Amino acid sequence: LDIYPATGGGSRGTLVYLHGGGFVGGDKYPMADLGGLLRLTQRGWTVVSANYRLVSGTANRFPTASRDAAAALSWIWIHGTGLGLNVERLVVVGHSAGGTLAALMGTARNSGRGEFAGIPAISGWASIAGVNDFAAGPLSRFWAIQFVGNDRIASLGNVASPITWWDPTDPLGYMVHGDRDQFVEVGTMNRWQSRVGNSGRVEFDRVDRWSDGGVMPVSHRSHQPTRGMNWPHFENWMNKLPGLSGPGAPFGSVDVLRLSADQKTARVTGWAIDPNTPRPIDVEVLVNNRVVGRVPANLARPDVGNVHRAYGPNHGFDTTVAVPGGRNQVCVRAANVGPGPATQQLRCATFTTSAGLPFGSFDAARPAGPGAARIEGWTIDPDTPNPIAIHVYVDGVMRGQFTAGVNRPDVGSAFPAFGPNHGFNATVTNLPRGNRQVCVFAINVGPGGRNPQIGCRTVAVT
Repeated sequence: LDIYPATGGGSRGTLVYLHGGGFVGGDKYPMADLGGLLRLTQRGWTVVSANYRLVSGTANRFPTASRDAAAALSWIWIHGTGLGLNVERLVVVGHSAGGTLAALMGTARNSGRGEFAGIPAISGWASIAGVNDFAAGPLSRFWAIQFVGNDRIASLGNVASPITWWDPTDPLGYMVHGDRDQFVEVGTMNRWQSRVGNSGRVEFDRVDRWSDGGVMPVSHRSHQPTRGMNWPHFENWMNKLPGLSGPGAPFGSVDVLRLSADQKTARVTGWAIDPNTPRPIDVEVLVNNRVVGRVPANLARPDVGNVHRAYGPNHGFDTTVAVPGGRNQVCVRAANVGPGPATQQLRCATFTTSAGLPFGSFDAARPAGPGAARIEGWTIDPDTPNPIAIHVYVDGVMRGQFTAGVNRPDVGSAFPAFGPNHGFNATVTNLPRGNRQVCVFAINVGPGGRNPQIGCRTVAVT
């Protein structure tokens, strides 16, 4: 990254520039195609010029360059404040191939595609003579093949084309195109104008004449339209861009979410990153909306580090949690250390299993006044996280039925997938005096048909 600090006009924000070169050439310096953007440093904007890896044969094809652009933005979010940059207003501007990347940074963040995971929040994007619609004509298709590869254009051409992902919730956009551009069809702007309609979310500057209607030299209307673009209007657009509270919510992938062979546990593996920090964050596993496991996502994942280079590789997780029988929803969510909701859900899955008969403990039985006995304990049916019924027999005769739904924090700690509400604390009445055998049976809600005995105790009824 090359940083050109603001030299006047306060501190309005940071502009990240992505160079052109047909995806196979170009460099962040010298900025021959930057035009008048550097003038913005006199008006309160810091300009950062970034490189990205270039296509060479089959190496570094899509999505390498777009991931590099996202990594540059993430690095600025993480380190920019320490360098004196104002990252509360972050704008991406690119020319030609860089314009394509800038448009992708603005439109594809909410695409849900793995190729674009990790694009941080930006205030706006501007594409100067960019290849922003790969179906606009033969020139655009040629550059698309350069970017994606001819062998993958059928499967990935639409994915890599910015117009595919635009929607009105995207950051504000700005497009500049010369009407005599011989490298990228000006028709790409026409197609974008039809797509955007009257939403006002993208502004268009077709470079064809001076603002007073005067004739503009053809050289100003070519693939280098910065010499003829409406700079005052562009600066006004820049200055009205909204501020940001942060780069966004955590993101990641749950690579494995499956039951064990005995269907009693679930293994969860993957990775998670919070764009607000390069440090590992925690990941929570929930069963039926109850947290049953929390682990740091700090395992080495070189594959993740290679893609999200601003954060490094240590963002993996691998854990196992207990899962009750029956129908259960298992969800994985990442803890958010920045602004916004406390967590970000990564993935959920539903499993239906049969885990066996109820189990538990008959902890105590004691006299409770004339003709009465007090019983205490707990029971869980592994086929459900809900409380189940118990039947109480005294000397072989059923004397009561209750629900084992009393809060037992010790049980919840021992069996977090089921929660604490599985205790019983009840009084059985109308008992004859003398030593009586009291037995508790748990009522099975799953397959098996048998209601197991939890235990028996002798009580001296008064």
